[in-house]
Amino acid sequence: EDALQHFNAALKLKPKELKYHRALARYQERVHKYRDAAARWEKILRMLPGDAHSERRDARAKAIGLYDQQQHLTARRRAWERALGETPPDLEAGLFLAEAMLYRKEFAAAAKVLERIREARPKHIEALLLLEER
Repeated sequence: EDALQHFNAALKLKPKELKYHRALARYQERVHKYRDAAARWEKILRMLPGDAHSERRDARAKAIGLYDQQQHLTARRRAWERALGETPPDLEAGLFLAEAMLYRKEFAAAAKVLERIREARPKHIEALLLLEER
């Protein structure tokens, strides 16, 4: 609990300092607070600039791994699918969905999701990068 108090104090002083958020997420993982850690990685993702593609992918991957570890990945995938189907589509949810599919080695399904993202925004850099990698 002392470590958690130190993280909270640091974040109170510098709430936008990404390295403190990352350190807290890693700590939460180490002490098996997986739900909190996944939420922290999602917060980190929202804080990252749009052009920090590899860092954004890393934060998404960490959250997905934690959801899987908690047996929540299937439910999260359904939520991301619904959000992607909204008008306008939630493209970040689509990226989460595609990454979750890649995590489960569902390559063809992930490619379809990434193409849906590209239909909504043809020059979506992260979708293009993921398509290129597969």
